Amino acid sequence: MIYYIGLNVIFCESDKDNGVNDMDALLEREKTTKKAAPRRLLEEEPGPIPFWSLPLATWLALVYLELFLLLGNGTPLTLPTVLYAAIFSASGAAVMTLLSTICRNERTNFAIFTALLVLLTVYFGIQYFCKLFFSNYMSLASLFTGTKGVVGGFFDVVLGLIARKWFMVLLLLIPLAAVIILRRGKVISFARYEGGQRIIAVLLAVVFLLAGRLLVRLNESYEIRYRANYEFDNATTTFGLGTATRLDLEYLVFGGGSHDFHYDPTVPDNPTTPDDPVEPVEPVEPVEPVEPDPVVEYGFNALDLDFAALASAESNAAVANMHSYVASLSPSRQNEYTGLFAGKNLILISAEAFSREAIDPELTPTLYRLYTRGIRFNSYYQPAWGGSTSTGEYSNMTGLIPTKGVASMLATADMDMYFTLGNQLRRQDYFSRAYHPHTYTYYDRHLTHENLGYEKYIGYGNGLEDRITYVWPESDLELMEATVDEYINCQPFSIYYMTVSGHAAYTWMGNSMSAKNRDAVSGMDAPEIIKGYMAANIELDRGLAYLIDRLEAAGIADDTVIVMGTDHYPYGLESESSTAHRNALGDLYGYDYTTPWERDHSALIIWSGCLEDEEPIVVDTPVYSLDIVPTVSNLMGLPYDSRLLVGRDVFSDATPLVLWPNYSWLTDKATYNAATGEYTVVPGCEETVDDAYLAEIRNMVANKFSFSKGVLDLDYYRVVHDALS
Repeated sequence: MIYYIGLNVIFCESDKDNGVNDMDALLEREKTTKKAAPRRLLEEEPGPIPFWSLPLATWLALVYLELFLLLGNGTPLTLPTVLYAAIFSASGAAVMTLLSTICRNERTNFAIFTALLVLLTVYFGIQYFCKLFFSNYMSLASLFTGTKGVVGGFFDVVLGLIARKWFMVLLLLIPLAAVIILRRGKVISFARYEGGQRIIAVLLAVVFLLAGRLLVRLNESYEIRYRANYEFDNATTTFGLGTATRLDLEYLVFGGGSHDFHYDPTVPDNPTTPDDPVEPVEPVEPVEPVEPDPVVEYGFNALDLDFAALASAESNAAVANMHSYVASLSPSRQNEYTGLFAGKNLILISAEAFSREAIDPELTPTLYRLYTRGIRFNSYYQPAWGGSTSTGEYSNMTGLIPTKGVASMLATADMDMYFTLGNQLRRQDYFSRAYHPHTYTYYDRHLTHENLGYEKYIGYGNGLEDRITYVWPESDLELMEATVDEYINCQPFSIYYMTVSGHAAYTWMGNSMSAKNRDAVSGMDAPEIIKGYMAANIELDRGLAYLIDRLEAAGIADDTVIVMGTDHYPYGLESESSTAHRNALGDLYGYDYTTPWERDHSALIIWSGCLEDEEPIVVDTPVYSLDIVPTVSNLMGLPYDSRLLVGRDVFSDATPLVLWPNYSWLTDKATYNAATGEYTVVPGCEETVDDAYLAEIRNMVANKFSFSKGVLDLDYYRVVHDALS
């Protein structure tokens, strides 16, 4: 009773204005208030959210993206890779948290964080599909240079690849969805960080970055990949995409990892092996002395420059370092093949996705003729430099490693490319043209190829559009028919072709050249996609047949040299690039490849009519695309300096060496697979391959990368050219 009276006294006064006068209503209100109070407490007065919850969630999101990228592309995870990804991602998470907590408005901070995470998700997605399509992750410079061409030219292929991997796209979105859910559940907060919290975040960013850097320094192999032998694809699979991108930006802006040479000026640059022990022999009866053949003293392929003196006089430390490195090298000697093709016409061809398996005596008889009746290379490779056609074309034309990926070729637009075959022959007053049957602006060739030594570069859109049928891909036969008349009566001539008929995809509906030549491969016992690949290369064969016929009709086949290599292996036959969704490349090769050299083996053609009736010239040592420029320069007797090119004249005494962008390498004595860290000695070379030999080759490889990057970074050939003037 007292309780009811008390309630009446307490509430009547306060609630009379609200019309609450009924005792039962008051009791009901009290019950409702008691039930609602805990709920209001949760909704209106939540407990404080720990400030570390946001960086923790961000770190988990970044680690997830890194693991998604590696596992999604089938990269085996190692403990060091996981540790690097985790530690460096922690530093990145702290930075991302700082950027997302700078505003007083929590919604604004959340919008900043969401925008950053969306950008990262898209970036990781692009790299995922780059690895699937090109078999390489692409640096920022390569993406900005090459993506517009890929998306514009192969938009349907890109969409098809994304459609096939839609579930991977969904997995990629998990971190973004998780952050949204966590925020709604008030597990993480985007409230502004104040002084102490910001200091802690900065310290975390620095500490984890230094910890990761220290962990790298503890292992010499990883330190080399991080700094001296930095390469974007290799760094991504070793340290994670975030770290690889950071290093890419760091080295792009501040330099580093590019002009660090590893050599001892007192040691020859060509590795030597111990002399074989001399076995005692039984005395023999004296015989009449035979007059020995006169010894030919060959000179050197070198320019009249004192690089040591240039280094001493150079004020730019990086350029001086380049000079000192060149001075430490021994130029290769000229040889019996020097000047074999002196004064002859040259036709240099980069053949789209060409491979040794495309050579067939019945299906591609002209390719078979050129390959077997010219100089025969039994161990030729075109490394997958990353970034598709442009990087392979760059290696063929410049004799340098494309250290900037797809951006390497465009970087030459305003540089002095003194040693390209085009520029060397143009200085000899050769008539010159460069041709491509596809869109003339593709990969910005209209900005680069004339600077590579061709008076005019002509493609579809600036001269060939009225002479070539606009289909995909265009016809190499029509390319030859449309262009030969422009130069055949202008001897001596220097011509460059970038073909296109062999381009993926190799389907009857998606490749006009495959469809055109379908009947020719109907009798093949092979999967349809392999038939499509061979049918596309038949068009290249017919284009070459037309070219040879015209040269012979003009009576200049003996005075013309054809040099043809590929831009890259036919990656359009690999499982993720193939419209058949299977690894048909193994079907083409006839074996399952596991090493870079098994995948990237190819064929190099060097042919002239003057060779056909001569004793075959056979090269058994390893050869690759960077050897084209120095070898042809020597064959044509051009004045060049062998020390200023990465490759070698294959007829010289220089060490045979093939290298890959991840620093794998192959010589005539051993191989090194950087992906596995395994060395393999060629049978019979066990006694000559020791630790000193392996170390010397490793240094040679690192130096060639540093030199190639220095040429692009410093416009080094211009410096050399100026010194010659």
